Amino acid sequence: MGGRLAGLRRWVGANYAPLVLIALASILIWVAIWEIWLPAPGTGSPSRRSAPLALTLLVLGVGTIVLAVFHERLTSFQLDRTGFKVTLTPEERAGAATLVDELGRRGAPREAYVAALERYLRELPPDGRVRSTRAGTDGRYEELARRIAADLA
Repeated sequence: MGGRLAGLRRWVGANYAPLVLIALASILIWVAIWEIWLPAPGTGSPSRRSAPLALTLLVLGVGTIVLAVFHERLTSFQLDRTGFKVTLTPEERAGAATLVDELGRRGAPREAYVAALERYLRELPPDGRVRSTRAGTDGRYEELARRIAADLA
């Protein structure tokens, strides 16, 4: 039982941002729909309906859910005046290096490198995590890189 509790604690620690954001989004959406939009005016009381406020809270709630779902991928991209930077984990970098090596070994043209790297970034696992074994990573990034290189070269 202690192992399960420790595992749950690690999972919550790794996912605290989406958990908090989803709870906040739920509250915003609940207030927007059930507290502002749906209550009908009672007898003698003014209407509490406010379409702009309800829509604003809905947009904020949905935006918060999007941030919660994509929080890890959002932190791995950076755009500034000098260009676009993608931050990869060491395992993802090893896969990208394997992809470049495979393309070079196959004599691929320059355009194939750009297309291959774009496809590699699109096909990365959304959670950004690699299962580790005692021998290291399971090699799925390298496998993905070899498959992409074989398809494009």
